[in-house]
Amino acid sequence: MTKRYKAKIGKRKLCKAINQYFVRVTCDGCGHSDLLKLRGWDAVLCSACKAELYKDGTYVEVAEAFREFAAGTLEKWATYSIAFSAMDRSGITLDEIKIIAFREAKIGPGIIENRRANWLGMGAA
Repeated sequence: MTKRYKAKIGKRKLCKAINQYFVRVTCDGCGHSDLLKLRGWDAVLCSACKAELYKDGTYVEVAEAFREFAAGTLEKWATYSIAFSAMDRSGITLDEIKIIAFREAKIGPGIIENRRANWLGMGAA
């Protein structure tokens, strides 16, 4: 299984020649760092350990919730609360949640769509 971490992002530095900001991105898993453009990515692979590094920790948070649900350590609506709250604050899309839920907990896309409809019907959004 691919490891996923929230990227540790250093201070941004402007390269005046091309008018782009660059940041040093450090892997939480192995400590390796790379210099990347600030814009144009949401996730990258660590060049050393090949872990997925996310600019924002939302994807990692939602994946962890579905892993805990599959293991029986997180209740159903607590899991969906984490996922759909992240979606409501524009941190992740419904399609991304479907992919994560299937990969981490073998929950099909139709079930996710139904749970989203239930979530909206409860006035939780």
